[in-house]
Amino acid sequence: MKEWRFIPIEVRNGYWNMALDEAILNAVIEKESPNTLRFFKWEPSTVSIGRNQSLSNEVNTNVAIEKGFNIVRRITGGGAVFHDNTREITYSIVCPIKFLERLNAKKVIEQFEILEAGIIAGLAKYGLQPEKGVIHCPAIFLDGKKFSGNAQVRKRGFLLQHGTILLELDPELMYSVLKAPHNIGKSKMVNSVFAKCI
Repeated sequence: MKEWRFIPIEVRNGYWNMALDEAILNAVIEKESPNTLRFFKWEPSTVSIGRNQSLSNEVNTNVAIEKGFNIVRRITGGGAVFHDNTREITYSIVCPIKFLERLNAKKVIEQFEILEAGIIAGLAKYGLQPEKGVIHCPAIFLDGKKFSGNAQVRKRGFLLQHGTILLELDPELMYSVLKAPHNIGKSKMVNSVFAKCI
């Protein structure tokens, strides 16, 4: 079996995307599949919440359902994410942690960074100058604005990393389905996202 497999961009619903990533993780653990890099989009647009989040605290479920969006729980950690089907690409990487340790990535943050480095290098080939996040790790920034967030889950010596790549952003739409923190409010969050994200 080859060491790595690449799955080019597929467009699937949120349930399929999350089930497939979990199935790939389990298959790689059982040595039934090679390490995998997969790119995908969401149809319809989807809200995903991290494995430890409360749906009722994070998502305006009635609004999401009215708009026809999927709502899914990721097996990775991190915060709630609005996956806009026309404005974002998502990637997942599954590999053994030992693979990253052989590349001198011993700490969790170093493992995030080495996987993000591949995304950064790929974007640099298109003339962009992305850089790793310093404040909001693990993230990737472009022109000082966040355009990629990342989250992981670890299982039996292997990891699955999810990452977003924003092509555009509609904060109004995003915060119609995601709940703003109570102490901040929706309009302030929308303005903050406009200022800090691509």
